[in-house]
Amino acid sequence: MSGAPSGSAMGWRDRLRGLGKVGLVLHFTLYGLTIAGFFLALHHPDVREHPWIVEHMGEGGLLVSAWVLSRLTVIPRVALTCAVTPLIAPRINALFSER
Repeated sequence: MSGAPSGSAMGWRDRLRGLGKVGLVLHFTLYGLTIAGFFLALHHPDVREHPWIVEHMGEGGLLVSAWVLSRLTVIPRVALTCAVTPLIAPRINALFSER
């Protein structure tokens, strides 16, 4: 057994390298959109009518609450990232390799 990687392992690593940047950008984009969505949902006037929210949470409390809620959605977000990245990565890599 030699220390050199086999051909299939090398192809897998190259493919992972091509997916990595796109997957990372997609993951953090979904993360930011999730936090922003929860923050806007908590900031909605219908939610702000409840006195316990107004008394106990300011803007910082709403942001922390949005972060906690986004942490609860980490498994579906990672699954979505893993499912969508191989579909869009070749197109995005081809778009940037043309330039």
